[in-house]
Amino acid sequence: MMRAILACGGTGGHINPAIAIANAIKAEDPEAEILFIGAKVGLEGELVSKAGFPIEFIDIEGFIRKVSFHNAMVMLKLGRSMLQSRRIIKRFKPDVVIGTGGYVTGPVLLMASKMRIPTLIHEQNAFAGVTTRLLSKHVNRICIAFHEVKKLDADPSKIIYTGNPIRAAFKGVEQKTAKRQLGIDDGLPFVICFGGSLGSQKINECMTDYIKKTYRDNKYHLLLVTGDLYIEDVREELKACHIDLSHSKIYLKNYLDDMHKYLAAADVVICRSGALSLSEINFLGKASILIPSPNVTDNHQEFNADAVVSAGGAIKISEKDLNPETLYRAIESLITHPSEITIMAESSRKIGTGNATEKILKEIHQLLS
Repeated sequence: MMRAILACGGTGGHINPAIAIANAIKAEDPEAEILFIGAKVGLEGELVSKAGFPIEFIDIEGFIRKVSFHNAMVMLKLGRSMLQSRRIIKRFKPDVVIGTGGYVTGPVLLMASKMRIPTLIHEQNAFAGVTTRLLSKHVNRICIAFHEVKKLDADPSKIIYTGNPIRAAFKGVEQKTAKRQLGIDDGLPFVICFGGSLGSQKINECMTDYIKKTYRDNKYHLLLVTGDLYIEDVREELKACHIDLSHSKIYLKNYLDDMHKYLAAADVVICRSGALSLSEINFLGKASILIPSPNVTDNHQEFNADAVVSAGGAIKISEKDLNPETLYRAIESLITHPSEITIMAESSRKIGTGNATEKILKEIHQLLS
């Protein structure tokens, strides 16, 4: 029976891979004991509890990128979080400690390493995060989601390409079935656009302009996922242009609970380039227009997008270049050339992987043996 600690925190991009790994461990060994460690200020408390796993918290925060009193307080908390991590590890007695990113991962894996417990960290992005870089000399394994990860200076024998864990809901769903379930089965391309869980005002504005220019053409189905903050503004602007959404092939939603169904049905996906979104898009084999978020650490979404573009699976529009005209040209270049969608989708599928959790489990077992 395996006993595993998983440390993760901050955003869903760090937490969901940890949950996927925990689910894989339990699927393989239902008697396995699993404990999560997180920080109370992140999403991990909510997401981990919802997934049915126990979680304990340590007192840790992230640094800000300038000299400040806040950073001095973080240094004090770092020492305290190391002691808290040691107490939890000593009490739980794990066979392995796994980290999937976020500042909470640092003290937990560093302490586990000092206690000579096998450690593994998973890096989701094409640009190694600060925590991964700091831990690279201490952990036993570094699993990576892209074949090339920039700023990762570590012993090559430690680095294993696995890809990103894919949520189970994305496996086994077919495009034709998903389209039929959504009522999109008339042969027209289906375009889906989302700007992250909170939405993006700039993307919404550009997409609204695109809809105004093209909604009479009847050449696509289009779903715009606006985010809670923006849906009424977008709806009112379209209404002011006499665009009746109830009698069109244009759909507005503030959020998607069943993202797997809509992504499976899509022909073209317009989105940010978070690591997990890209992994799901590539696994499903979708042509995409990627607009990296500028508000992320080390601008890592640009590197994520570049990896897909270089493989031929996407078009990239940087935020500074995003305007109604650049987005219009990118969308039209695809939906008016179905063969381009097919070529791009195939290139996307080639770099997708659906067995990341199995590969990570294999590395865990090798560490334990």
